[in-house]
Amino acid sequence: MSLSLVASGIIDAYTEENIMVWDVAAGIAIVKAAGGNVEFSQGSVQNSFNVSVTNGSLPVNN
Repeated sequence: MSLSLVASGIIDAYTEENIMVWDVAAGIAIVKAAGGNVEFSQGSVQNSFNVSVTNGSLPVNN
């Protein structure tokens, strides 16, 4: 739900730490199709990622 709000421009950014990629994969596809930016980094839990997403109006910096 949060990623759809980013894609629509209602909110500017979303960040999550130690999440599995399949938990956000569909939302990230929607954000990218809407022109948003996505940045991944390795999480501290095995096989997890940190993700930062913006609607394109803000730069992504981890």
